[in-house]
Amino acid sequence: SALSQSNTNGGLNYLTLGFPLKTDVWTMSFGLMPYSNVSYNVIAATPVVNRDEALASYQYEGNGGINQVYMSNGWQIVPGFLYLGARVGYAFGSITNETVINIDEESFTIIGEDTLVSTKDFKTSNFFRSTRYSDFLVEGGLYMKKRIGETLDVNLGIVYELAANMRTKRDEKITVVDRLNPNPPTDDILTESEGKTLLPAKYGVGLSLSKEFKWALGVDFYSRDWSKFESDFESEESMTNSYKIILGVEFTPDFFSATSYFKRISYQLGLN
Repeated sequence: SALSQSNTNGGLNYLTLGFPLKTDVWTMSFGLMPYSNVSYNVIAATPVVNRDEALASYQYEGNGGINQVYMSNGWQIVPGFLYLGARVGYAFGSITNETVINIDEESFTIIGEDTLVSTKDFKTSNFFRSTRYSDFLVEGGLYMKKRIGETLDVNLGIVYELAANMRTKRDEKITVVDRLNPNPPTDDILTESEGKTLLPAKYGVGLSLSKEFKWALGVDFYSRDWSKFESDFESEESMTNSYKIILGVEFTPDFFSATSYFKRISYQLGLN
């Protein structure tokens, strides 16, 4: 039978569909899911150097992300013990970064014995960048399962995602707006370029202990070496390894209950 699932992650929807091609031997699934997402909005203000009466305000905003269309397969290598999996996906998406700079300064004008205060509005500068990514992603995995006693299972999984040299297209422009002049803003195109972005390889390992139809405890660990990141557009020498640890627990009161729905369902809790 087919299994479909829909959920959200970081505001992005994903959909998967899986089915067995050969019972207990070969399964396949495909779908659409988010690979990463960007969402931030930061506002800061600081005095202008050597002009204490002037204040510069900065607004930094970023949005977008990368999605992935994928197909995965799983095979049973050793019955009831060892399984192999592989996934091929096509990643695509865009990320926008925008910086808006305003400078406000109060000036004092003396006419006779009176002091008049006027505000000088400098032109607003808007820096906009749009970066589009696309490439194939390949990931493989091993899963081992060991039965202890009659109902207790120890599960171990290992995954590895190959590095990807993603095709990258970037557009940048500056918009200057004179708030005292009703004329349209002026746009200066800085760059319209293409290049490559090297996404480093990622690996992960997971271990869980479970009792059939009752409960499960698990921990996952993932890492990616960002010091190997390369881009035709910029240098990121300050980046280092990233780590992610995920803890999870699942409990089913009575999987075979014929009278209570709330006893049959599984309750899950996780953090990372």
